[in-house]
Amino acid sequence: MNMTTWIKTLRECWERRWEKPQLDFLDVREYFIPVRLELILDALRQEDWTPQELEDLETLLVMIQEHCHYDYHHQFLKLKAAFVPFNPDIETVVEADFSEEERNRCREEILSGIRMFLTISNYCELSEEQFQECLKLQPLGGLAVKVRLDVFSKFHVFYRGVRMETVEEPVWYFWKKSRTVPILKRVFLMACYKNEVGNGKIIVKLFRDVRVENLKIMAPEVELLLPFFDKIKVGGTTLFGILPTLLKLANFSLKILTSVAFMTAALACVVAAVVKAIVGFFSSKNRCKSVFSSHLYYNTLANNVAAINTLIDQAETQEVKESLLACVLLYQNNKKGEQWTLSQLNDHVERWLFEHFHHPVDFEVDDALRKLVEKRVVEQKDGMLRVCSLRTARRRLDEIWDNFHQENNQGNPADDVVL
Repeated sequence: MNMTTWIKTLRECWERRWEKPQLDFLDVREYFIPVRLELILDALRQEDWTPQELEDLETLLVMIQEHCHYDYHHQFLKLKAAFVPFNPDIETVVEADFSEEERNRCREEILSGIRMFLTISNYCELSEEQFQECLKLQPLGGLAVKVRLDVFSKFHVFYRGVRMETVEEPVWYFWKKSRTVPILKRVFLMACYKNEVGNGKIIVKLFRDVRVENLKIMAPEVELLLPFFDKIKVGGTTLFGILPTLLKLANFSLKILTSVAFMTAALACVVAAVVKAIVGFFSSKNRCKSVFSSHLYYNTLANNVAAINTLIDQAETQEVKESLLACVLLYQNNKKGEQWTLSQLNDHVERWLFEHFHHPVDFEVDDALRKLVEKRVVEQKDGMLRVCSLRTARRRLDEIWDNFHQENNQGNPADDVVL
């Protein structure tokens, strides 16, 4: 590399360091309801209720939670069983030998099941082009990371929630520069290794508060490189350590050059400069590893089965909040003798959430009504929505629960056994 190319590369790295990323594809709308269920219920209790309605409301909440928990727990058990052939954290000693057909079936079941729960939990997926755009950004903290995507047959990145944060990035010693960076509140990563590389195993990870520049650090397969400016520092230390010694050697006469003592001293200076350069290289490398490890430690929430369990818990909680808000606010509207369409209900729920919690939410009314319509709590006729009374909703949910267990118990009567 000649001097002109070296200067050009240095200038490009410096300009890229402060380049404002083009991340217009990030969806900043908040689909997730970032309010605890208990706070939503407390706000609903403050509405105009009769004592009987308030009692029915409390019971209805418990029944909605029980129905959702049973459905989601059943799905979790299925995904957990399908994840056994790929689980790197499994503790059992004896396991069955899975055929390639069984592994493929389990793999597809895991990928489709996780994707379904990501949709319910209001995650957005980064396309391959969008993820590649994120990989071009320089990570904060002076890291140089290369992501190895060639070892994966499938690689998917999902995120939920975006906020902007102003950070101060060190430039040179005490000189710092402030800039605004987007923060992904939750990041879910799902990757499948190629059969010839990782025997087709699946990696599932969940992260929190990930800066877009640091998204590449969260990938399972990365190569940690020495940053460009650290290379300059190490190379400069080596050059300026050896150069004075060479200049002194050139100024001495041949007689002095043949002096054994002087040659020994000169050689010692060269060796010291090389050792100093090597120590500087490993020092920079260890600093990068420390920054890399601290990012992973701070941002990681869960891995593998624990990540799947956390995702399903988030989906369950989200569905309970959406169903409860849609059901109760629609009931209040029907009690006044009025009826809403889907869009009117959607607008009212968003307005109610903003009035009580001062946080804008893009409410997903279709997700909220899906379970309520299936369980005959809400019906839609000629585009208008109508909900049954709270007492009737309690009775219908109770009937569904009893019928479900009765159907499961048919044909398996408990025999009386005398011991």
